[in-house]
Amino acid sequence: MADLTADTVSVNQTIKKLQGKVVVVTGGASGIGEVTARKFVLHGARAVVIADIQDELGQTVVASLGPGRSTYIHCDVTDEDQVRSLIESTVKIYGHLDVMFSNAGIGCASQQTVLELDLSNYDKVMAVNARGMAACVKHAAKAMVEGGVRGSIVCMASAAAGQGGPMFTDYTMSKDAVMGLMRSASLQLGANGIRVNCVSPGPVVTPLFCWQFQVEAEDAENLYEAQLGLKAGKRMSAENVADAVVFLASDDSEFVTGHNLVVDDTIKEFGRSSFRWRNLSTNFLSGEIPDIGILSTFGNDSFVGNLDLCGQQVHKPCRTSLGFPAVLPQNAVSDEAAGKFSIPFHQLSMPSKRSSHYIKGVLIGAMSALGFAFFTLLTFLWVRFLSKKERVAKKYTEVKKQVNQEASTKLITFHGDMPYPSSEIIEKLESLDEEDVVGSGGFGTVYRMVMNDCGTFAVKRIDRSREGCDQVFERELEILGSIKHINLVNLRGYCRLPVSKLLIYDYLAMGSLDDFLHGKCHLSECARNECFFGDRLARIE
Repeated sequence: MADLTADTVSVNQTIKKLQGKVVVVTGGASGIGEVTARKFVLHGARAVVIADIQDELGQTVVASLGPGRSTYIHCDVTDEDQVRSLIESTVKIYGHLDVMFSNAGIGCASQQTVLELDLSNYDKVMAVNARGMAACVKHAAKAMVEGGVRGSIVCMASAAAGQGGPMFTDYTMSKDAVMGLMRSASLQLGANGIRVNCVSPGPVVTPLFCWQFQVEAEDAENLYEAQLGLKAGKRMSAENVADAVVFLASDDSEFVTGHNLVVDDTIKEFGRSSFRWRNLSTNFLSGEIPDIGILSTFGNDSFVGNLDLCGQQVHKPCRTSLGFPAVLPQNAVSDEAAGKFSIPFHQLSMPSKRSSHYIKGVLIGAMSALGFAFFTLLTFLWVRFLSKKERVAKKYTEVKKQVNQEASTKLITFHGDMPYPSSEIIEKLESLDEEDVVGSGGFGTVYRMVMNDCGTFAVKRIDRSREGCDQVFERELEILGSIKHINLVNLRGYCRLPVSKLLIYDYLAMGSLDDFLHGKCHLSECARNECFFGDRLARIE
């Protein structure tokens, strides 16, 4: 209530933009609809009708807006008769209708890619977002025409409309339908002085957003912050979207119609090649990061935990075609200070031209040094292998003795289809150390495990001490066979230990970021998104 009072003082210091207006807000019991309804009241609206199917929340909002300022009417927009009754009741109570904010909408219950499109869910989304929107615009426009009101209709669209995306196909289609409805209605109703516009928000933390991503509000605020285009020291909120709706509803926009007002913090690309919504940390990727496109705006924090990436974003130069390292700019600063380099990566300085004889000499010397280094590396690895084998044998002997001595030792049971006895798996697990780590971060550590017959597996250990351990473990089991990271494919088995939980996958070596960027890897679109997000998939609300 203190915030409402403060906002009232602020609005009173300026001109109230909706003085005396009668407004209907569908989906006004929560989220953007609720915030916008409060804005309408603060800007002098005579009456705000809240229409929703959340009766208890709707009644609470009406009570908080003050006596005589608001009315709640139950309305399911998928039922045209209820929409007609909503508009007729509003006109009967208040005499006419000035503004219609058609905001009611729902999200997707699953990924809804084209290949896995559930048409029953598709029908539900289209019934609310497209058909329900058409019913609201139709009956609001009829009331305005019959009452001789030069009104304003504002439709809720989305920044996803008109762009496509890696998933949520039915949601994107429904918002594209809203855009088509708005353009047609604005042309047809212009002669009656009725303006029709859309507002298309980017990601805003609302109850719908939290439901879609299955996260709490506190976690949702951090889900996309690192990839936003504007760095103003604060996150975009429902208040910002509500301000845009107030503008389109008021006389400030009296000559604006057929317009889609985008409020998205510069987030405008959602296609397969757009990574603005994706954090590529701990995906075991390697290769050159492009210095153009969306990835050029990413900072170092988005690539932590990968195998061998190079580029301006990670402050590591890539080598030229002749083998020389590209020179990073002298005035390059950290991501924390500037977020990106001050000059494009394709303008980095190159070595000066040399004579052919000198180049050949340099190449021969470099190849000789490389050969010597390779020989030294092989020798070093062979010595390490022998010493490691001795350590493993010694460690296994000690573990075996300890198991024999401690009669109370608990039986460890492995679940899955691995063609090895438990004793051999335990032996290999006991031999894993820091040298076998291929990645870490998030909720665990990934090890490379080689069996006696050279079968190679990736072992993901999830510590019980980590917050959310149980949820992560059960989610891994739920999507058996799905790709989680480039090195982790085809879940083969798992077991629960007193201090940790283990997941054993087939091991896929030498994954490349370049494969993902240029489509050389034969993976489905769903697998690509699973690869980057794990159990959280990007969606634009």
